[in-house]
Amino acid sequence: FRSTLTFYLSSSVTKFPISFFKMGSPVQWIMDSNNINGKVQNPRDSSFWYGANWDTTFQFPIPLTWQPGVYRAEYPITPDTAAAIIFIVKEDSLGSYSKSLFVLSTNTWNAYNSYGGKSLYAFNSSNGERSYKVSFQRPFERDLGIFGSPDYYRYANKLINWTANNNIPLETASMYDLDLNPSLLSNYDIVFIAGHNEYWSRAERRQFENFINDGGKLINLSGNTSWWQVRFEDSGKTMVSYKDKNVDKANNPLIPDSL
Repeated sequence: FRSTLTFYLSSSVTKFPISFFKMGSPVQWIMDSNNINGKVQNPRDSSFWYGANWDTTFQFPIPLTWQPGVYRAEYPITPDTAAAIIFIVKEDSLGSYSKSLFVLSTNTWNAYNSYGGKSLYAFNSSNGERSYKVSFQRPFERDLGIFGSPDYYRYANKLINWTANNNIPLETASMYDLDLNPSLLSNYDIVFIAGHNEYWSRAERRQFENFINDGGKLINLSGNTSWWQVRFEDSGKTMVSYKDKNVDKANNPLIPDSL
């Protein structure tokens, strides 16, 4: 197996299947996992900051036969309503499947997500007051593709479909993967970003700059690119963006990641 996915789900359906699909053109059904135990799980207070803290629903080892790319896991949350989770499968040996990489705008998705009451924006935060920290450990408040949600279907899925229709193999990564692996981009010749890639850490920005300076090719299909700086806490579970040096407690020239 590549690694194990852990699902934290809330559903009023007591027994249900999870259906797995590989995104592309066409979308490919891969398999079902049946007889998952469901229960309704409610977020704790300040879950926008600390995460939803739900119990584990299901663990799934990703088979080695699965090709790298973006996948969708579908499941019911009521007898008449379905939900879905987007996730990435990567090669153990980066660049072995393709020398072209698509980096998803995962930081921006989290910035606009208001699940638990707040995002990094006042317009969709409770009391019109935004948070300075937002957790990746929570569901999305809105359906995929709606403003203020993960914009996967608005932007990223269109690029994935185009590359599939033109027989261009892709590997895929999240923005935080660049923080975990400072040399990740060195495994590729071409890197795509698409849609709305607005929030970057200093490490992510520098790695892109080094990639380009070393002769790598960046295809930027994104507006509002690299607009706000972020940093991470709790091993990447929490994203921090004050957007104002006067209120950032880490605003100190001796701190490398200060905003």
